[in-house]
Amino acid sequence: MDLVQQEFDKKFIEYYKEAIDKATAIQRKKNETYNSNKVTYKDYTKLENYYAGQLYGKVLRMISILDGSPNNFESLEDTLVDMINYAGFTYATMMIEKNDEI
Repeated sequence: MDLVQQEFDKKFIEYYKEAIDKATAIQRKKNETYNSNKVTYKDYTKLENYYAGQLYGKVLRMISILDGSPNNFESLEDTLVDMINYAGFTYATMMIEKNDEI
């Protein structure tokens, strides 16, 4: 692997980790702010495929932004961070159900 590729890969992983850390921090703040820690993640799973539906909505938002729609409230970066969280929530819910936990 050449040096340019190695440097690209190094930066790529740094930004990937930054995105994951940012998504986690934002989710903690949102959970405290929106739910006052009274609504649980499990509460959202009472609606079938809720997290997957939210993820789909974020995909549509991303496409809208990339197509040039006005960006008044949520940037592409914000949308991508939300997608990380909804993908993670979908994964966690799927694994709990798959492993018949709780």
